[in-house]
Amino acid sequence: METQKAHRNPLIMLLIAVIGMVFSPISVRAQDEGVTAKEIQTFGEELQGEKVKMTATLHEVDDQWVRLKLKDDRFVGFFVHDSKGDLFQYAFASKEKYGRTLLQMSRGEPMLLTGTVRSVGGTYVLLVDDIQR
Repeated sequence: METQKAHRNPLIMLLIAVIGMVFSPISVRAQDEGVTAKEIQTFGEELQGEKVKMTATLHEVDDQWVRLKLKDDRFVGFFVHDSKGDLFQYAFASKEKYGRTLLQMSRGEPMLLTGTVRSVGGTYVLLVDDIQR
């Protein structure tokens, strides 16, 4: 009976709610860094269709996955290193909008990618809508 009364106390209920929020299993990724390559590879199914951001640096522009996976010449493929330094090979952006910009960028140049995670041929990719330099 004493336990039931304690749970009706508004202060204790508030404390329980706060503790629940602090220790709930929320995403551990830093919002300003966005997703990482490993998150897309590991949790791609959960992220599929979700609009995400990735803090990255350019590794190189390379269309090999455009030809082999995406099979859509309207896109340019590029490899990036995420905020943890891991290589991500499956970033694609509109060739018309970003192709020349990407080709003018130098290796290691920082960027913020905004796009949608999709499954293409069994691989989770990032279809980039926006590149901020």
